[in-house]
Amino acid sequence: GVLSLLVGVAVTLILVSAPVYAAAHAWGWLLRWQKVLCPGSVQRCAPPGPLVASVRVVASAPGCKSLARNIEVVADENRINFTDSLDMVSAYPHEEAVHIGFNLNIPGETIRMDTPWAVVNPRKDLIPNSNNNVFPVCRWVDESGKGMGVTLATPDVPMLEIGRITAPRMNTTHWLARPARGGTLYSQVYNNYWQTNYKAWEKGLMSFRYSLRAHRTYRQVAAEHFGIDVGQPLIALPVRKSFHNISFPLRWNDQRVILAGCHPLADESGYLVRLFNVSRKPETVSLSWTGSKTFSVVKCGLFGRNQQPQPRQFKIASLDFVNVIVHPR
Repeated sequence: GVLSLLVGVAVTLILVSAPVYAAAHAWGWLLRWQKVLCPGSVQRCAPPGPLVASVRVVASAPGCKSLARNIEVVADENRINFTDSLDMVSAYPHEEAVHIGFNLNIPGETIRMDTPWAVVNPRKDLIPNSNNNVFPVCRWVDESGKGMGVTLATPDVPMLEIGRITAPRMNTTHWLARPARGGTLYSQVYNNYWQTNYKAWEKGLMSFRYSLRAHRTYRQVAAEHFGIDVGQPLIALPVRKSFHNISFPLRWNDQRVILAGCHPLADESGYLVRLFNVSRKPETVSLSWTGSKTFSVVKCGLFGRNQQPQPRQFKIASLDFVNVIVHPR
């Protein structure tokens, strides 16, 4: 059967002031609203403290031994984190799929999806005969209306359905000419609707992470930073007292331009750096190197070829990237 987990998160619920996200005040809010949003056995994950508050909801679902959702808020983080854990049993040879739904109640919604090197509005930007049943998402999808919106980060699941469950099925699929109406977003975890040459079922314990961030106005740069923060969290490691700062010395003056790639050259004479402009307009970048005023910059292709001189200050078009080689001196 089809497992559909609907998270009824209304905009009026999540567009709240920053103090709500302080963990010391969040426990009662989480406990009270989780009973409404995801009916089931509500459990406290840990005693509420000044940093983190979380609850765990255990419920039943078709095709599962158990279904659990952890909801977490962290002080000073403007987001709500979800972890859905499913203990699956095999339904094979029958059809089986997992769709996790987020029912975002945003009037007049505009949906934008992060894809590699582009941000796409699926209701405006697709060419004729595109696949309108399932969409690929890189880091985030945003749904915004007038003065309100929500960004959903999906670090573990790259497939998305819009409006309703529209995943294609063999020989029975109605291929959509345009995306389905409605603002519900379905994260398609997996399905076995199609004949394959690999295992057509999945069982055992599996977990999938999501994060929701409310905002007033859609800002593409903020959405990109949010998606990166969720997908690439900082990791704390123990170090020796003699440990010294090894931060990368390259700096630039614009947070709308992000570091999309960096690695040392084979001869260790410098670094191949890829800078990506995530904003909706051209940006001017000015490079500097901590501890050196005489470093050189060379523009190049993807693999360091076709090199040509490059000033330290240059423009990058909207949603474009530039590859440069930096030689510190």
